[in-house]
Amino acid sequence: MKASNAARRGRTAMSGADKANPYELDLDRNPANYAPLTPLGFIERAATVYPGRLAVIHGARRATWAETYARCRRLASALAHRGIGVGDTVAAMLANTPEMLECHFGIPMTGAVVNTLNTRLDAEAIAFMLGHGGAKVLIADREFSKTIKEALALAKSRPLVIDYDDPEFTGPGERLGTLEYEEFLRGGDPDGSDPELSRRRHPDGNSELGQHHGGGAPILSDRALGDPVPRPLRRADGACRQHSR
Repeated sequence: MKASNAARRGRTAMSGADKANPYELDLDRNPANYAPLTPLGFIERAATVYPGRLAVIHGARRATWAETYARCRRLASALAHRGIGVGDTVAAMLANTPEMLECHFGIPMTGAVVNTLNTRLDAEAIAFMLGHGGAKVLIADREFSKTIKEALALAKSRPLVIDYDDPEFTGPGERLGTLEYEEFLRGGDPDGSDPELSRRRHPDGNSELGQHHGGGAPILSDRALGDPVPRPLRRADGACRQHSR
């Protein structure tokens, strides 16, 4: 028994001294052996490899991967000019539109978190989500203005509201903010936002993980293995609107 205990103590002492094993030496995180789990690299690659390929179809609107990537960078730049950065939250109340796609890439480029709001929730639930998530900016489709107006009245603090007016939507709705989405984008510089910005600020990648964003990387990886050519985001017409959740 004494010999057995001594042997166990010896193994414990050896394992403690052997923590710095040779397989861990000189393997600190660096660009060669570590990358955060984020889909930001996918749109960058698509715009580089297939710049002229069609990426978005929305009614009569068409956009290439290069154009879509530029708009995402412009959104990131415009948000950064408003003080949005690592750890901030930007909420989006949008249908399945190109602007929702831009939010999923442009917002995390700043290091902020994208909080996509369920368009089927009532005003009270939306108000809670805005407050609980600490949204500093809300990008909202005019279609959902009735719910958003009620939610803002219930919210303890009001975020900067940016209205999106979808040309494919012809129903009722009003603008609630002081800025319209395209006007807001014009305040950004497509060359002023680096898609690697949040990775360099937070090498562990945590700042990039918003709702569905971290999970988007393996999903896109899986699709890329079976379908290496990026396919466009398509919506046939304004009458059949797919909501974000």
